This record gives sequence, structure tokens and C-alpha cells, in this order.
Amino acid sequence: MDRWHLAGSHPSTYESGIDPQITSHAKNGASLKGLVEEPEGEASLVQSFKAAAYLRLLEHFVQEVMG
Repeated sequence: MDRWHLAGSHPSTYESGIDPQITSHAKNGASLKGLVEEPEGEASLVQSFKAAAYLRLLEHFVQEVMG
């Protein structure tokens, strides 16, 4: 899972993967599950991306909100 990583208080007690049974826009979904029966803390699946690709969209949004 390129550009995705686990974060949270105990990410090492969880694993992430691709779940082909869950789809969105014809793409597979992701899963997050505990590696032990009762994992401690929490974990989040976080995606990193370059914000520059969304700059124009943000500018348009701000213009709409600010009027």
C-alpha cells in the first residue's frame, strides 16, 4: 500500500492490507486489524499525498465560502 502508513498510540499491534471485498470507485478498499486478540491503544491508517495537486480546488473552495 504505497503512500499509506500506520499511526496512533500502538500501530505495531495492528496490520493493514488490501481488502478486495470492499470497493470504492472500482478500487479495492483497505483493512486494519489487530495482530493480537486484544490490541492495546489505537491505530489509524494514514495516507500521504502532495497537496499541490489540490491547490486550485482549495482556492476555488475558499472563494465560494468567502464570497
